[in-house]
Amino acid sequence: MPSGPEMYPPPAPEQPVVTGPIAPSAGAKAAAGGQLTVTGSVVNIRTGPGTNYPVVTKVNQGTVLTVKDQAFGWYKVVLPDGSTTGWIASWLVSGAGAPDDN
Repeated sequence: MPSGPEMYPPPAPEQPVVTGPIAPSAGAKAAAGGQLTVTGSVVNIRTGPGTNYPVVTKVNQGTVLTVKDQAFGWYKVVLPDGSTTGWIASWLVSGAGAPDDN
């Protein structure tokens, strides 16, 4: 059985507690059904709103996308084929509701 304080690990530091609603902090609200145009050369479309999500496909500059949702500075979009959906970073698009148009 351990004896003395040197045998026990130090207490863990306190973790911050986040309260209240979590709201997007980047980008702008885009109305569902609105359209955005890709401004980056070749841009990844991902399965979720962040670079840690897998890539579904890539789109080229000038591609027009239809907005379905928005979260955390990312837009959930439908590609021109009408069936492929995914998420694109708000700083890689322009159009109604995109950051450059505010």
